Amino acid sequence: MNLTKWNVRASVLVAAMFAAALAGCGLDLDPNNTDTDVGSGGGGGGGGGGGSSWVACEQLDGSVASGNAVSTFWPVGNTYGVNSFYVWEIDNASANGDMEYYFQSTGAPVTDQVPSENWTIPTTLWSAIRMNWDGLDPYHFSVEDPFYLGYLPYVNSTISWQSKTGARNDGACPASDQLVNGRQRCQGANQLDPNSPTLVAGKSYLMRMLMIIPLGAGQNRVQSCYQRIIDL
Repeated sequence: MNLTKWNVRASVLVAAMFAAALAGCGLDLDPNNTDTDVGSGGGGGGGGGGGSSWVACEQLDGSVASGNAVSTFWPVGNTYGVNSFYVWEIDNASANGDMEYYFQSTGAPVTDQVPSENWTIPTTLWSAIRMNWDGLDPYHFSVEDPFYLGYLPYVNSTISWQSKTGARNDGACPASDQLVNGRQRCQGANQLDPNSPTLVAGKSYLMRMLMIIPLGAGQNRVQSCYQRIIDL
């Protein structure tokens, strides 16, 4: 027997079981901050711990609108898939053609990369994530099947997408569609988080979609990142 191969397979199996256990018990989306996101820092949004490896953030496309109009997003050229969405309101200090943006919660500059390990995430305006080893993650959003801001995607599983407010997609859409404070409850099978914010004209936002694996105790792994800065 090749003990080296056996040990590698055993380690992978243990890691998968641990991650599945985390997902089944509910995710702590922010072990380091007081809100409920995963994991403050500068640069790409995190000081990070251990190691100096970084993940470049590629293009996030979409259609953006303020107020109750629906904004949509999808990663461009995404061959692997993502499992999370984050939005921050950021400060715009751009002048004379130089684009400068800063996280409101930390004052750190926004860049186009994040640490690949133990990214400490600045407090978000809103976020949503799903993590489970059932073959349904990561998800391939596209222009035909985008991520709707403020809505939780439907997954045919007992483990649903959840938001930082604790909302989950319960599978009731599209049959239960109705207006909720001026917004449709359903976008197809995607379900509104009624406590999610809407975008405000005159403000700046950072949107990111990632494939991130929460490992507990402030630890995580980032495998891909897509971002877009929006000035409304």
